[in-house]
Amino acid sequence: MRSAPAVRGPAWGGARTAAAGDRTDSSRLLVPDASDLDLPPVATVHLPRRVPAMIHGSWIPDTVQ
Repeated sequence: MRSAPAVRGPAWGGARTAAAGDRTDSSRLLVPDASDLDLPPVATVHLPRRVPAMIHGSWIPDTVQ
């Protein structure tokens, strides 16, 4: 079941994460509901290759339009 659409406004944001299986050579891109990260993902993209483990991020200030 999909959650209700998030309200988009000045505080709207998004989140994505990659998940890899221990016994497979594949990964998944998970798109959670940014308004409630405890809900199941709203989308899952199955990737045919393993995405390497890494830490990165992008931070954009509120003033950027």
